[in-house]
Amino acid sequence: MNIDLNLWKNHFKEKFELDGLLNGMIWCGNCFVTSDAGQIEPNREDMEQLVKAMNHEEYYHAVFKEPSYKDGTIFYKDKNNNQISFYIRGWGYLVSQGINEVTAACIEDSLAEYIINCMRSINV
Repeated sequence: MNIDLNLWKNHFKEKFELDGLLNGMIWCGNCFVTSDAGQIEPNREDMEQLVKAMNHEEYYHAVFKEPSYKDGTIFYKDKNNNQISFYIRGWGYLVSQGINEVTAACIEDSLAEYIINCMRSINV
């Protein structure tokens, strides 16, 4: 399936920020776009580098092995080979803005692919 990797940009324009307490939650403007989904919390330093990459800022190497996306969830393995997962959020926010459900899901998919591309660039 081909996903428009820029579709999310029309709806989530403000700077991404890592939550002050939750390592698996990334904010964009007034809504959160990811949240913890698994038993193991992501590494804070790695997530800080991911957010820098998402904001097109200078970042350092971080470990996001085998990043993938399925059914609204991003999966990857950390430096200890722990399976980490977090949900892509925003569907409710998008639908409340008058966007239909199918388009809202496509926007979430686009954001997920953007995040995975950032993970891959950091992991090099």
